[in-house]
Amino acid sequence: MSSKNVLRLLQSAREIKAKTADYTVVAGDFDSIFTTRGAAAGVTFTLPKAANSSGGIVEFYAVADQDLIIAGQDEELVVFNDLTADKIEFSTTNEKIGGGFRAVCDGTSWIVVPLATETQTVTVTSA
Repeated sequence: MSSKNVLRLLQSAREIKAKTADYTVVAGDFDSIFTTRGAAAGVTFTLPKAANSSGGIVEFYAVADQDLIIAGQDEELVVFNDLTADKIEFSTTNEKIGGGFRAVCDGTSWIVVPLATETQTVTVTSA
C-alpha cells in the first residue's frame, strides 16, 4: 500500500459526537459526524464563518425525534435553489429520524446537502 493510500485511510477515521443541546461548530470539529442521540428538544448546530472555514466538512444526523437545524452566519448557506439561506432543517413531525446533512465549506459559503429519503421534508429559511 502506498503512503498516499495509508494517509487517505488514516484521514477517513471520523469522530462521532452526540449533542443534546444547541452547539456551535469550531474548526477542530471539521471531519466529525454529529448526532442528536439523546436529545429531548430540537438541536441547532451553528456553522462558523465561511471565510475562516475553507475545506471544512461536517455531517449531522437526526437520531432523536427532535428538530435538527443547521444554521449559518448571515446568508452563508447554499442549499437547493437558494444561494443565501440562513438555516436548513428537518422539523416536520414524523419526518426527522434518520435525516442528515453534509456541510462543505469553500471559503465563501457552506454548501449544505440534505441526506434524506423522499418522504422527509427539508425546510429552508432565508432572510
